[in-house]
Amino acid sequence: MFAVPGGGGAPGGRPRRAGRPRNTGRLGIVIKLRENLDRKQIFIIKATGPDRKVSKRQRAQIEGAGRRSVHDRRDDVVEEVRSRIDIVDVISEHVALRRTGRNYVGLCPFHDEDTPSFNVSPDRQMFYCFGCQKGGDVFTFVMEHRGLDFRQALELLAERAGVTLPDRALSPEQRRLQAQRKALLDVMERAARYFENLLLRAPSAEGARQYLHRRGLEAGTVRSFGLGWSEAEWDALGSALRSRGVAPDLLVEAGLVIRKEDGSTYDRFRGRLMFPIRDERGRVIAFGGRTLGDDQPKYLNSPETPLFHKSRVLYALDRARGRMRQRDRAIIVEGYMDAVTAHQSGFEEAVASLGTALSEDQARMLVRHAGRIYIAYDADAAGDRATMRGLEHFARLGRASSVFIVRLPQGHDPDSLIRERGAAAFQALLDRAQPLVDYVFDRALQAHDVLRPEGKAQVVRLVAPWWASLESAVARSDYMRRFAERLGVDEAALRAELARLVGRRRAVTDPVVSGRAAAGRGVAGPGGDGIRNKSREAVGRLRSRGGRSIHPGGVPAVPGHVRAERELVRALLHEPDLVRRVLARVEPGAFTDPRAREAVEVMARLAGASPMGAAAGGNGTPAGEVTAGETSPERKPWGRLVFDNLLTDEAASWVGGLIMAGPPPGDAVALVDDCVQRLERARIERRASELRQLILQRESAGEEVPGSLILEHDELQRKLRGIESERR
Repeated sequence: MFAVPGGGGAPGGRPRRAGRPRNTGRLGIVIKLRENLDRKQIFIIKATGPDRKVSKRQRAQIEGAGRRSVHDRRDDVVEEVRSRIDIVDVISEHVALRRTGRNYVGLCPFHDEDTPSFNVSPDRQMFYCFGCQKGGDVFTFVMEHRGLDFRQALELLAERAGVTLPDRALSPEQRRLQAQRKALLDVMERAARYFENLLLRAPSAEGARQYLHRRGLEAGTVRSFGLGWSEAEWDALGSALRSRGVAPDLLVEAGLVIRKEDGSTYDRFRGRLMFPIRDERGRVIAFGGRTLGDDQPKYLNSPETPLFHKSRVLYALDRARGRMRQRDRAIIVEGYMDAVTAHQSGFEEAVASLGTALSEDQARMLVRHAGRIYIAYDADAAGDRATMRGLEHFARLGRASSVFIVRLPQGHDPDSLIRERGAAAFQALLDRAQPLVDYVFDRALQAHDVLRPEGKAQVVRLVAPWWASLESAVARSDYMRRFAERLGVDEAALRAELARLVGRRRAVTDPVVSGRAAAGRGVAGPGGDGIRNKSREAVGRLRSRGGRSIHPGGVPAVPGHVRAERELVRALLHEPDLVRRVLARVEPGAFTDPRAREAVEVMARLAGASPMGAAAGGNGTPAGEVTAGETSPERKPWGRLVFDNLLTDEAASWVGGLIMAGPPPGDAVALVDDCVQRLERARIERRASELRQLILQRESAGEEVPGSLILEHDELQRKLRGIESERR
């Protein structure tokens, strides 16, 4: 329970926006919430103050704690905070804005630009950048600009607005999970202090202290990162924490000890230099341990636990994110020592991917905090492979042009380079870092003989999807000219070949079986010999289509069906009458872009909860608007309603941009029908591609190919020909 204080006009002297009645606070309005703010779903019961009579209906709502629909966002706490905050005031503290007509413009804080493309609408209370396509409301801006999650952004803005947030009312299961998480965090913090104290004082840690001294780490750095030492005994940590009241089961769940079959436990980390792994809030959630001898593995990490998911954590991000935003740069390295040495040498925007290839979640975390990403993995074969796998994620996120590869000298990692040659040498390598497409092109040149025509063709094929992933047409044109010069081919011919390769939209993230094995033994299933002969012919065709060996470091170009998904969602945000027309033909799960899929799922839910017809819904609601609640006559625009019900930050930013961009030009019905047809074609093509690969794999392995696979593939090809004839 909390009292909502009164609110005045919008900061900065501008009048309060229309349609947002001010709350003087004189009635002592009380709001009781059952909420899950991390998912942005809040259910509210609102009562009048003591100076007004309470109706029977209101009393029943209060006493019964009845829920109102999630659509009723007007009275929830998020809307209360939003109503007291002017997005122009918040953004103008970080961006120099100038008014142009009804909107404000300025240089985008999320990417480098010379011409303002960042727009802020005081009427819609939303922002959108036409350069990098980031967009959303005031919550989205604070989350993106300061690297916060939704709850943290809400707390910051609520404090600014003078709104006191209540403690979240949790279900019994949520309370259990919250208590479990709190207990695990506590035991991990205790373990971190135990390890740190051993490193500082224990005689057994003398070797570790000497090792850190030889590696050039200063005492302040060691303390700052909380480095520690684990005793070589089998039950040192376990017995120490159990003696302080920590339950054995909790130690197992935290990943600190391992349970044997007889029920006893032993320490996971023994005789290792310990690196606490922290979340973005600086809380210890896991450990990495490095052996100082010949024990294997050299590095040992905590297992997956309720606190720790390796693919979603970056080592030292809690320390680096502020400097990332300040310098608009992130440096990603492989190991703990690389990150620690980089920080000590002034590269405080460095983080480590915990010794493995970068995951998509980690890539998303990086692009949220920095505009430029520098990958500085070890100069060896493993580092090269890890670099390529990480690049694929950035290309899929539309950030290929923001990624640079630091080419370290052979045999060096960032730690050894800085220790041997100094910070200036590492900075020089950062200054000379290769853009992503240049790096991929150089790798392709090294892998193929470009003195031969087929070698040149291989290089072009490998580079094509990366070239297509560049957002800037100017950059693509410049790269095309340079590629033509280095390959010694005509630029017009190269342009035609790139267009042909990109248009095919081949899946190139994995190698395709090359089909070098001998012909298969036939196909089992209905149809007998006729099917067997058809199988051999079909496999031959499939090999000619898709049996090429493709470089595993490739990445798909942004395909046409993804653009179709974007245009379709954009149209539906501005033409709600067409939502049911689309849902009758396309399931939300058919969308491959997770942002589009989430947006369509929200539309489907809202359309089902509040039916829309050509003129009005069943309760008289005009098309494109849904009532804000039974007690409020106000209506909320459809696009804003969809935006408010999105659960992920990525989807909210994306949808916010589509709302700001306005409806697509032309006939909306024709556009929607065309997009739906393109999505259906893409779905069929994906399934046909899967079947081709499966058939080739079975045939190459000498296995029997079920006749049903061949029949399904041919049926899909007939459907594709039918779609093509309709389009013509």
